[in-house]
Amino acid sequence: GHELVLHVLYHLHSLMIMDSAGNSSSSVLYDNFLLGVAKTLLDSFPATDKSFSRLLGEVPFLPESALKVLEDLCYADVIDHDGKIIRDIERVTQGLGSIWSLILGRPQNRQGCLG
Repeated sequence: GHELVLHVLYHLHSLMIMDSAGNSSSSVLYDNFLLGVAKTLLDSFPATDKSFSRLLGEVPFLPESALKVLEDLCYADVIDHDGKIIRDIERVTQGLGSIWSLILGRPQNRQGCLG
């Protein structure tokens, strides 16, 4: 499934590049598809799984919306059995690990990830 997702993302990215007007629906499709897959990976797999980080590291373009998902992940909260809001340490660790991988592997997104 990973290779198919990347194939679709690269195709949508090429459509974005070919659009000279800059207001292409392909950029909206790209964002929606990437965010949908990313959120599905977060919901379907445990925090120890590296699929989410791998996806973000291999996409052709990392939009601000994906960085927002990462930011939200780093501040993940859950409600414990007493009704208290606590940090989901495993998800925070997953988010920080993903950001670290992007800092090392995607220099063009380094400043956004450091922020």
